[in-house]
Amino acid sequence: MKYFLVMVLISTATLWAQPRWIDDDSAIQAHREGGVVKMLKLTDDQQKQFDKLQSELQKKQIALRSKLETMQIDLREIFRADKPDQGKIESQISDISKVQNEMKLNHVGHWFSIDKMLTPEQQMIWREHRPMMEMRGGMKGSRGEMRPFRGGRHGHGEGMRER
Repeated sequence: MKYFLVMVLISTATLWAQPRWIDDDSAIQAHREGGVVKMLKLTDDQQKQFDKLQSELQKKQIALRSKLETMQIDLREIFRADKPDQGKIESQISDISKVQNEMKLNHVGHWFSIDKMLTPEQQMIWREHRPMMEMRGGMKGSRGEMRPFRGGRHGHGEGMRER
């Protein structure tokens, strides 16, 4: 019983400590309306491309969030079994990490897709204001969520906000 409780605590702590990028619709909308996209002064064609890329990312992330939440429920059920299987638990945690990683990589790919559609002048603005994902004590939410840190020219936290 003692071993089981220790494993539950370790695994739970590991899951909650996993960084999570802000990937919800409200964060994307705030980023879009709040500054950098407005500063880019996109042409109508660029705006259409941007909107398409945003929609594609949102659809991917919704599907992955659903998968992730289902996997977390499955992990909870594995833990609650009369005789929890350590191998299954470790495998499930590994699979959860893969989905979280895929979500992060989707954001990176999205950033580069937008960067490619911009003019050199727009790229300078885009790159200067890109969100840099950092783990910082004051930037973490209760589940270890990563908050955007918009470095600006001097690396200060302009534009940083909690959701």
